[in-house]
Parts: sequence; C-alpha cells; structure tokens
Amino acid sequence: MDLAESAVSLTGRSGGVVDPGGVQDQPQTADADPSFAAVGPDVGAGADARGGPSRLNGTGAGLAQVGSDLTVHQCTPAFAAVWNNTADALVGLPLSDLPLPEDVVAAARRVLESRTSAHLEATVSPLCPTHGARGRRLDVALEPWDIGPTPSEAAPQGPGVLILLFETAVESDTGPSGDKPDTDYRLIAENQSALVVKVGADHRFHYVNPAYCRLFGRTRDELIGRTFMPMVHEDDRDSTLAALESLNRPPHIAYLEQRAWTVRGWRWLSWQNTAVVDDTGHVLSVIGVGHDITERRVAREEQQRNLANLRAFFNLSQDLLVVLNPRGRILETNTAVTSRLGWSRADLVGRSVFRLLSRWPRVVPRRRMRAILSGAGHGEQFMLVTRDGETVLVESRMVEGSWNGAPALFTSSRDLSELALMREKFERVFLDNATMMVISEPRSGRILDVNGSFLRALNLDREDVLGRTSVDLGLFASDEARLQILGDAITGRHSSPTEVGVRLPDGGHAVVQWSTATISSGGTDYLLTMLTDVTQQQELMAQLEYRANHDGLTGALTRQKGTADLEKETQRAQRQKHPTTIVLLDIDNFKAINDQLGHVTGDRILVEVVARLSERVRQTDSLVRWGGEEFLVILPDTDATGGGQLAEALRAAVERVAVAGGDRVTISLGVATWRPGESLEEWVNRADAAMYQAKRAGRNRVVLAPD
Repeated sequence: MDLAESAVSLTGRSGGVVDPGGVQDQPQTADADPSFAAVGPDVGAGADARGGPSRLNGTGAGLAQVGSDLTVHQCTPAFAAVWNNTADALVGLPLSDLPLPEDVVAAARRVLESRTSAHLEATVSPLCPTHGARGRRLDVALEPWDIGPTPSEAAPQGPGVLILLFETAVESDTGPSGDKPDTDYRLIAENQSALVVKVGADHRFHYVNPAYCRLFGRTRDELIGRTFMPMVHEDDRDSTLAALESLNRPPHIAYLEQRAWTVRGWRWLSWQNTAVVDDTGHVLSVIGVGHDITERRVAREEQQRNLANLRAFFNLSQDLLVVLNPRGRILETNTAVTSRLGWSRADLVGRSVFRLLSRWPRVVPRRRMRAILSGAGHGEQFMLVTRDGETVLVESRMVEGSWNGAPALFTSSRDLSELALMREKFERVFLDNATMMVISEPRSGRILDVNGSFLRALNLDREDVLGRTSVDLGLFASDEARLQILGDAITGRHSSPTEVGVRLPDGGHAVVQWSTATISSGGTDYLLTMLTDVTQQQELMAQLEYRANHDGLTGALTRQKGTADLEKETQRAQRQKHPTTIVLLDIDNFKAINDQLGHVTGDRILVEVVARLSERVRQTDSLVRWGGEEFLVILPDTDATGGGQLAEALRAAVERVAVAGGDRVTISLGVATWRPGESLEEWVNRADAAMYQAKRAGRNRVVLAPD
C-alpha cells in the first residue's frame, strides 16, 4: 500500500490523531478552503535527518515511516513530540530503542512479514507536555507500505511499515482535538495515483484529489457539492448504499467494489471507506481510497470460468468425458473412457474423436458430430466402439470452454447400456484416483469418505479418518483456518485452487494444492476436496531456478544473472545517489596451469578460488563467473576506497591457494566505481582496463580505475 494512501485511510478513523491542535471538520469547497489549491511541489519542504525533503513535516499528524530493518526512516514532529524529542533525533533509531511497549515492536515486525495491517492500544511515556495530559493511552495503527522515490525525494526502496498514533484517553486543558484537519489528508493525497475522496453524510463531495478528476474527466469545481451516485452503474447502486449504510456501525470501515462511468468507459473500482464519526457515533463524513481493478476483475472472472469447467468435469466423472480442440482432436479423457472402451490414453490423445465412432454406419455419426461441433446440435446418440470392436450406445452432450488457456469442447457421454453400473464406476474413479480425494459434510467438515491415495499419503487407516475432520487430523490448525480455505466452496461460490502448507500426522510437512467442489446426491450437498502434493514440484522449481542462475562448476552466479544484478544496481545507484563499485579479477597464468597440470587441476583451482572469494564478500555482494577464469564482484553501497580494500583482501585470500610443486595461485584485480550517467558497458570496460594494467605491472596486485 502506498504511504500516502495508507495515511489517508487511517486518518479517517474516529478519535483524535496525535496532533498539537485540531479543527472541527466542516464540509468545504475548493474555493472556501485555499489549502486545496495550495498543495504543490513545495509542500513539506523541510529536510529529514538524511538531508532529503519530507512530505510529512508539513502535517500535524503523528506519523512515522519505518524501514525493513525496523528503523525510523522519517517521522513528523507530532510523532517525535510524544517522547519530548525532535523528528531529526528519531530518524535512524531502531524502533526497539523508543520507549514503546514490546507488543508494538512485535506488531510492526508481523506487519512487515505478513504485509497485513494491525491495530492495538499501548501506553506510551514520557508524556507529551503540549497536551497537558496525565495519562497517555494511544491507539497505534500499523499499515504495510513500500518505500519508494517521490518527485522531491530519493529514498531507498523496499518494504516498510507506516505507524499512526491516535489518542484514545487524554485529559487535556485544551479539550478534545476534534476531527482530523482537512489539510492533513490533503497534503498527503494531492499527488497520489490512488483515488482519494471525501464525501459528506449526504453523499456529496467535500474533496476529490487530482487522480479522481483525471479518471472521471471532471474538474474539482464540477464535482464539489455534487453526489457521486449518478456515475455508479445502476446494478451496483444498491450494494454501494448498503456498504455506506454499514459505516454507521463499528468499526465504521467498509470495502466495496463497483462499476463507474469514467473517461475510459465502465471501469471496476475498489473502495476502502472509513467514516469520521462524532462522540455519539454519528457519521460526519467518509474518506474513501479507491483503485481501478478492472484488469484484476477480468482475470478473476476468467479464473472462475476455468474453475467452473473443472468442477463440471469432476461432477460428471461418472460419464465418459472427453476434451476436444475445435477441430475435434482429443486433448484429454477421463478414466471412465479408458476403462469402459478399453483404449489407453496414449491411443486417444492427439487423435480425431471419430476414432471412437463405430465404423458402420460412420457417415451418420460423423454428420451428427459435425453438427454438434458447429453448434447446430447439443445432444445426440452415438455408437462408440471399444478397442475389442464391440459397440456401446451412448448419449453425448457438449459444452464450450477453455483448456490450458485455449478454446476447447467438453463432451459428456452417458453409457445407456449400463446405467445400473454408473455408481460403481464413480466409486472406482474416486477410490482408485491418483489424486487425494475427500468427501465431507460442508459445514461441520466431518469426513464421510476418502480414497486410497489420501490414506497412503498420510499413512492412515480408513477407520482413523472417517467421522473426524481435517482439523482433527492436523491438516488445519483450527476450524477457522479450514473455513478460510474452503469457505467459498461451502457457500456455493467459485473457489480457486489454493496451495497450503500442512503438517502431516507423522510430524512431517508438505505443500498441497486444495481444489474443492460441491457435489449432490439424493438432494444432499457434499464437499468434494481434491488434494495434490506439490512439495516436490516446488523443490524442483527451486532447484531449476538455482541451476539457471549459478555456474555448475563453481557455484558462482552466471554471467546472465550477474548482468541482470549489475543493471539493477546501476539503476539503484542512479536513483539513490549511493556509490556502487565492481571488482573484475582474473587468475594469473591460468592457461599455463591448464596446459601443464591438466583441466582437472584447473577446475579444482577454480572451485577453491571461488570458495576463498565467497568467504570475503558480504551477503549483499554478488560473485559472478564472468567468463573462463575471470570473475566479477558487485559491491553495492561501496565507494572506491572500500572497493580497493576488499579487492586487496580477496587478493590475499586467493594467494593461499596452493598449486602442485609449491606454487601459489595469484589474481590480478581492477576496481571501478560507477560514474553517474555511465553505461554498464563503459563501467565494466574501465574495470577491465584497470585489471589488465595490474597484469602489465607484474600481476598479483590491485589497480583502481580513475574516477
């Protein structure tokens, strides 16, 4: 979540934000309040401890930005005043050094790791004398956010936490602070890409930020004082009103998705709405933060359509199921086809569906099949042929869908000659399927049946499972966790396959993909859960990724991966104005070593050299096999002096590698610090020139490229 977006959402909460003063919130227009128009490039022009301008210094809110290392990145004077200090004095301090309760620091760590918000109350001391309060009980709100550059500031990028302090019980001579000043959220919201609005209890605009004006093609003057409802799709107005109505009840927060008419046509927007209420709980105004989620909705609906196809496929598993491409080629079949007709999957996949039709009279079924394929027919009777030449009368139906992202036709054929055996076939498909399957009661989760794959995977007997729940078996920590994964299927909504880490009864761990569908029998709904163990797949993917990025002999990064890292560091150095240095090194006389001692010895030396280098570089550094016996070390946040010192340490470390006959391995190193505006090729060429200068000077030495 963007910092300003988080702050706008949080400052709309009921209760006083820690602030030296406050004004009563009143509906205002752009003309009535010059603070709307005053926001510009000079807002918050004060400097933080690192010399960068801070947008927060212009606001009275108790806000602090905390980086991924849980140190204060920047904060407002109001935040620092809680501890009788200045904002400059707190910048760079670890959060744990502030007199905050441990649960606040722990909550910040959880927000950083889980990227979810948190709220708690805490007692903070020493007291802030500007409030004249005897006790300081604060409501602490924490939101995940990403540090990134602003138009006026270059800050390190990465995950972080936004902390906002609210008064919950303050006895002050000045009285209640009232609602949050309009200027606070305007200062933050004015330059944001998110849609930020403030509306009154009558749903009329009090404030809209420029992003909202751009999306709807209206000026601020055209919107202030008007209601937003005419721009909402008529099918979404009832749900919008219901969400706004819910703001009258604690916690006075509501999320909704709606379609609205914009300059780009109908677009799906998501809104996080927070009500500003008075002491009686009456809604005074609503602050909304919105995002255009049209593309996300389209992707979600496509995923739901694919899941519906999958659910239909399994719900019809008692029939002969075949997936075809638009030209009638077989893409997939189920086990009922192979068991009933005798064909193997390999016999059918990729072949024409007409192979399954009886040869006599084939012209009639061909005509019927083409009618279905063309959309002229939807259900026909056919004579299918088994591998042994016997015929089977079936009634076939076909629906359009997608398979692996491409158009497909799903056919379901019912064996009219063996209706009495349908249940037996379903049980066979269920019990003998390689996928772990469970049938349970939707609400209670009580397991009614499982197949052999499930029992073998968990090393359990059937009597150990039936009548128990997945929580009893330890697959979920609680019933709430079970409902969180299976809730959509239980309530009849579409549910996406979900990967979940589970603890097995034997104490081991596995990653399984859960797919759920509701099935009906005798008028009763049951939950069919399919579990696929993807632990090995994930481990294999991790191995493949490692092999793709690391040299097979030495374990150093490949040149392709190193080039990508080097480009990132170049961009980072350009953006943050931090020094970045590279060290290019080459093993001296390596060709002679290979020629005289053989490639096996040469390979051993390469491995030992990399081992020595790896012992000296930092975790943030990158060691790359640049080519042959040439290696590149990337040193972020390191100037030429530091690069030269590390290069000398690397040279000394490698010099201890012995060669047959008592000789020692030596390396020549070139050091170059990136120049602003310099290309990647120019940077590496300077390091290369310095390295060859070291070789010409006698090898086994370090040469720094000129700045």
